[in-house]
Amino acid sequence: MTVVTAEGKKPLSVKNVAKYPVKSDIPSVDVGQMMNVIQDTFFDTNPLMIDTGVDNNFFDVHTDFDVFRKLPDTMRRMADRLLDSDSVLNQHTVGTLNSSHPTDLKLMGELQMVQDVVNTISDKPEMMSTKSPDLFSFTVTGLRDIMDKHDDQSTQAADASDLVNNFINKMTEDFKKLYKDNVMIEVLTIVPEKAGYVRKVRSLKADPTPTPGPDDSMKQLNLSKDYDEDYPAIFNIILWFMIILAIVLFSVSYGMWHMDPGRDSIIYRMTTTRLKKD
Repeated sequence: MTVVTAEGKKPLSVKNVAKYPVKSDIPSVDVGQMMNVIQDTFFDTNPLMIDTGVDNNFFDVHTDFDVFRKLPDTMRRMADRLLDSDSVLNQHTVGTLNSSHPTDLKLMGELQMVQDVVNTISDKPEMMSTKSPDLFSFTVTGLRDIMDKHDDQSTQAADASDLVNNFINKMTEDFKKLYKDNVMIEVLTIVPEKAGYVRKVRSLKADPTPTPGPDDSMKQLNLSKDYDEDYPAIFNIILWFMIILAIVLFSVSYGMWHMDPGRDSIIYRMTTTRLKKD
């Protein structure tokens, strides 16, 4: 299953079999719960699951497969990737869009990330050999940024919409070839209102009682706090280091206390030399 979440100010006109209107007040889809269900159901087959998006100026990829860690993860690296002959910039018509502009680069980078994921899977078909369902989630927010910077009816906005439409249609054909038509592509177009639904403001007349946090819930249930997974190792290292240090310090102190200041002792030599000088 492939989920493409595109945020803009008007619906996309991609090829589709069925279309359903949705109402949502969030800018993207959280597939974390769906991934957890798939992992719990097919925990012994290591299903292929990928969730991509943009976090500030970084391209973020969530997956358990290290092969996808090599994909460009910064705007600088993505700009260099778009100069290649097999990039989105050279394989699709971009019109008035220019990769030197940050907003245009962000949109092209998001689409390039999707294409690189598809290319990686094509080069390593053994990743699709499991009998468990695969899940791909791609979030495209650059289209909204271009529409925010330019007018909805501008040439840049129209070219950006055409680019996303053509890219999604080609991506659909690529996934159909990879999975031999045994794939479902879902394109969710989120059209936020001008006032914005993302940030919910609390009314001044609302109950001022703060929402109980995780620590408060633990106190009510009489549960201990969660510790880091490295806590046992760090605790043992510090504990045994202090024990060994205490033993060494005691041994040195005991040895110095019972040392015989004979003629062969360094203490005797230093003291006698000092006495002769005095």
